[in-house]
Amino acid sequence: MLMSDQWQVGVLGLGHAGLPTAVGLAELGWPVIGTDCDAAKVEAINQGRSPFFEPELAELLRKHTASGRFQVTPEVGEAPTPSWF
Repeated sequence: MLMSDQWQVGVLGLGHAGLPTAVGLAELGWPVIGTDCDAAKVEAINQGRSPFFEPELAELLRKHTASGRFQVTPEVGEAPTPSWF
């Protein structure tokens, strides 16, 4: 169930808190764009590999990067911003 095509969630920082949060929101149906300044981490995530172990994270990461519901970029400017900005 996709929550809305017009709303997206942006997650800045894909470490031990940000990545599970981002993937969890994608699992709930939200389109998520995650950003991180670590290019190697971004590349690994885009290939469906988690940079650390968290139970069930790798499976959900592969599922949502493949579906397009979770996208990752090193460019903070590509993250969604609220319309009131």
